[in-house]
Amino acid sequence: MTNPRISGKVAKRAVWGLVRHPLRRPRLAALLAIAGLVVSVAACGEEEEPAPTPTTAVPAATTAAPTPAPSEGVSGTVTMMRGPFSADDSVWEDPLVAAFNAKFPDVEIINTTYDWGAADAEIAAAFASGSPPDIIYLPDQWYGQYAVAGQLEPITGLVNDPAFADDFAAIPQAFWDVATIGGEIYGVPALGVVFPIFLNLDLLEAAGVEDTWDDSYEALADAARKLTTDDVWGFSFRSEFIDAGYWDWFPYIQNAGGNVLNDDWTACGFNNPDVVSGVQFLIDSIDEGYALPPGEYDWAGQKALFAAGKIAINHNEGSFINELQTNDPGFRWDVVPAPSGPVTQTMMGNFGFLFISSASENKEAAWEFIKHWTSSEEAAAYTEANSLFSIRTDLVDPYADNPLMARVLTEYVPMVKGIQAHPRMREILNTIWPTFSAAYRGQYTAQEAVDKACADMATLLG
Repeated sequence: MTNPRISGKVAKRAVWGLVRHPLRRPRLAALLAIAGLVVSVAACGEEEEPAPTPTTAVPAATTAAPTPAPSEGVSGTVTMMRGPFSADDSVWEDPLVAAFNAKFPDVEIINTTYDWGAADAEIAAAFASGSPPDIIYLPDQWYGQYAVAGQLEPITGLVNDPAFADDFAAIPQAFWDVATIGGEIYGVPALGVVFPIFLNLDLLEAAGVEDTWDDSYEALADAARKLTTDDVWGFSFRSEFIDAGYWDWFPYIQNAGGNVLNDDWTACGFNNPDVVSGVQFLIDSIDEGYALPPGEYDWAGQKALFAAGKIAINHNEGSFINELQTNDPGFRWDVVPAPSGPVTQTMMGNFGFLFISSASENKEAAWEFIKHWTSSEEAAAYTEANSLFSIRTDLVDPYADNPLMARVLTEYVPMVKGIQAHPRMREILNTIWPTFSAAYRGQYTAQEAVDKACADMATLLG
């Protein structure tokens, strides 16, 4: 693997105008059997600029009884619920708990997990039971609905306590902004993933693709055309909702100065000409035949195709780095941010937080465990073991044995402009995504899709 140049270009306006006619070519011959790959589900989310604290669009949370101040004499049982990040998550979680019990021997930690694929139902059932977990891990786009329902404990006083000052300062303010709704902080930022582009460097070199391929969307399109053959797709991105296809859509709206919602979270934030051009680029990449068509391969299938040398430029998730390092694909590869847009160049990321349930009967011990779990020592060990990223700035020599992951952490994570933590974000994405999915299948132009999605969002938001 070579060290690529780091894209830090001055953003410039891309010129689109791709001819809309499909390139007809044979299917890939003798495609590999798709192996079952473990897909690490998105973890959490940062805003490059501080997220606004809405006053009218998002109702203030129902504040539960004040959380008791932590004490050294805590005891009892604390249940934690979260999604797993590896096949045997206990291998990494057990040492973390043991280190906590060395400090707090009278606290029993019970770890439980929800299934990422059934998380909505399982989390809802946990809260509805009347005895939810004391601590729950939720990604940025999930937690708002539970916060405004009064099911999560505001922890503003705890994180602003002088005793927590060093830890608070070690986490960038942008993450605390994402954890804030209605003026209350609800969670402690824990870990995250990023969504870079993976490059097959051997294919790029063989096709004579220059390192300016990511200067703009049109430059990417030109490169992908050169890279596309009867046996290789030049470009691929996730397009299905079930595969979290919106993650690969985000850079093309954010790099064009848009977002899902406008600044005060009252309306659609992606109906501008530059965003429309970015969406049209994605549509045209499929129409012209140099991008993998929607529905042909799921996320795991696209990963397998890339590993087999059948995709040259592939949107994917940071955890895929570990898979490729563990199972050498036999070619040179690297990761870079999505191409520069007309306004900026960002990295999409998704980040998660630890929350205390408002119904918890042991908030003192829960708070102590959250502090321990998110501390610099434990955060570094757990995230590195699972190919994830801590967002603390005080980690000592992170990923010392993995220069590529260290580069992603130190150079790409700061580029992240994540998802807005609107309480209805998941509902919003569910509402608008069928329209973009249809556009990828040729049923709408980009402008038609944007207009319809914004209209549907306006109806949803009232």
